[in-house]
Amino acid sequence: MSKRRRSSESLPTSEPTIFSSSRKTFERKFCFAGETFPNPAADSTVHSFQLLSRPGTRSPAESAEGESVEVVVSEEIDVDYSCYTWPSSAVMAQYIWFHQENFIGRTVLEVSSGTSVPGILAAKLGASVILSEYAMNPSAIQRCKFQAENNEVSVRTIGVIWGQVTHELAQLQDLDFILLSDVFYEPSHFEDVVFTIRFLLERHPNAVCLSAYQIRDEKWSLHFLLNKWNMTAKKLDLESFDADRADIAGSHLPGSVEIDLYRFFLGQ
Repeated sequence: MSKRRRSSESLPTSEPTIFSSSRKTFERKFCFAGETFPNPAADSTVHSFQLLSRPGTRSPAESAEGESVEVVVSEEIDVDYSCYTWPSSAVMAQYIWFHQENFIGRTVLEVSSGTSVPGILAAKLGASVILSEYAMNPSAIQRCKFQAENNEVSVRTIGVIWGQVTHELAQLQDLDFILLSDVFYEPSHFEDVVFTIRFLLERHPNAVCLSAYQIRDEKWSLHFLLNKWNMTAKKLDLESFDADRADIAGSHLPGSVEIDLYRFFLGQ
């Protein structure tokens, strides 16, 4: 994800630089492997989504069960938050891997994608994926394209601005999943993020909206903002999709930090 700033400037028109030539770039690999499909009778989370395969798409039996899928992303230590992979992304990606049959043939929007690990994994598993980054930072959007191309998947990219309805955001149609990883990191931006989630759920009422959240301060809370915007959030059990561990897919993430995963709903 990128740092956000309020600005009335027009969108930049200069050619973006993907990575800085003066800083070291390194790779992080995620290797998702093993049998993943949960028993529907034992997994109420899958049942509650009520997402069935569309005609012409792969069935769960035809997807990657028993196989491994790798996602390799380039990272750079930089002041731009989108240049490296945050622990929440690993938890979100593990959710996608464990519930991959729900993503086959679905349309997925990843908001503030950063290194785009969850979105790229979803694309590799058969989803139609839209990656997004801060509209005022074309380098961040270009990095999303770069990460997808390096992983040999085809995605769309768009620019977003938290708290605003950009043209590209308004034009999106028929979203099935809205994914956000570690977007609640700066309290002054929380309401802008909640507004964006609210807008997307109003436009796509059947979409499943999931947010992986790194707990940085126990005093931070979304309760007031969710009430204000007439929304609720349900905490999902990390153990139910094997994400309650420090090293997901061999990535050494999420490490020792505490991550929660929530599903957002309209209404109280």
